[in-house]
Amino acid sequence: MRTTTMRMMRTMRAVAAALMAALMAGTLSSCEHKELCHPSPPTAEVRVLFDWSGAPEARVEGMSVYLFPEGGGEPLRYDFAGMEGGTAKVPWGDYKAIYMNNDTETILFRNTGQYESFEIYTRPTSLAEMLASRSEPRGANPEKAPVALAPEAVWGGSRGGIRLARNGAETHEIVLPVFPRVCSYSFEVLNVENLKYVQEAGASL
Repeated sequence: MRTTTMRMMRTMRAVAAALMAALMAGTLSSCEHKELCHPSPPTAEVRVLFDWSGAPEARVEGMSVYLFPEGGGEPLRYDFAGMEGGTAKVPWGDYKAIYMNNDTETILFRNTGQYESFEIYTRPTSLAEMLASRSEPRGANPEKAPVALAPEAVWGGSRGGIRLARNGAETHEIVLPVFPRVCSYSFEVLNVENLKYVQEAGASL
């Protein structure tokens, strides 16, 4: 009986030792370090700055930037409050940019899907509307030429060659020079007669 008990104890010790060895082997194998993979984010953090040295007299409330992927695709629009710019998340790639102030009321856009066709315009109107009159003055537009609203001041520009590459930089910076995009002219009308009863006047160019 004693011999049997001793054999059983030796067997149990052997099993316990085997289990301990297996546990130690598993623990050691789990401590092996593997290379950590840090995938780069899908977008770049871009600091957009507007250079107003070409338009020192400009005063705007905000700016819009359209980024057109060089490889094609829908343009990306970013809006910034104020004149300085700001930070935006932009997918990696190469772009062309069109940018202008976004605080206008008469300025409209069309064909904005492509860089080459992007167009700024004003809506059609009439001389009567411009003169705040119910009817157009006789002979004011004898050829019935199309009439468009005079545009407000537009400040902006365009730029190509914008590359956002995964080069390890945390923040990319884009500087966009701003220039006046609408020309303004001043006219002086002299020697107009018979204005004794005139309360207001208008002109078209």
